[in-house]
Amino acid sequence: MRIPEWGYINTKNDTVYKLITKTAYMKRLNFIVFLAVFLFKALYSFSQDFSSLNSISLKTEIEYKEAEEQVIECAEYILNTPFDEENKNFAEAGRFLLRWMGGTPDYTFNIDEQAARLIKGNELFLSVYLAGMTKFALENPDNAGDHQKMKEYAVKSLLEYCEKPVNRIKPKGELKKLIKANQKGKLDEYL
Repeated sequence: MRIPEWGYINTKNDTVYKLITKTAYMKRLNFIVFLAVFLFKALYSFSQDFSSLNSISLKTEIEYKEAEEQVIECAEYILNTPFDEENKNFAEAGRFLLRWMGGTPDYTFNIDEQAARLIKGNELFLSVYLAGMTKFALENPDNAGDHQKMKEYAVKSLLEYCEKPVNRIKPKGELKKLIKANQKGKLDEYL
């Protein structure tokens, strides 16, 4: 009998054949599970519909608190979805984050001069940066008042987004310097 990776083996030794067959089966099973998870995640990200976010009322402290689940969902979507001008969900998620951030009584968000230079009027970078800030605040409520930590998290989120090849971003200027500093482990010094 011929096993492609191992050449010919003696078929009389059933134990070796069963071991090789089991290994091949496990590799196939692992691949199928990986493929299923990947397809589910891809379908899930494209199946989300954020058009109803405009109808969510954000007037009272309770409404802001109740909207936190949607806010995290929007932040995750922005951080994990390549930008496409035709993707209305990306824009809707960004608008909802901005609306929530501007009115929530529980958290404050600041964009300092360095962050403003980094974002420099780029709507995509602004959306990703705000998503990073929001995610940090909601996942770390005890540190949400530490604006330096929040900034570091938001910048790292932006850098990770820009470094993903699927997002097709060519870093320039300040962003390029930050990516190099991050790769050298010196981002904290730069910030």
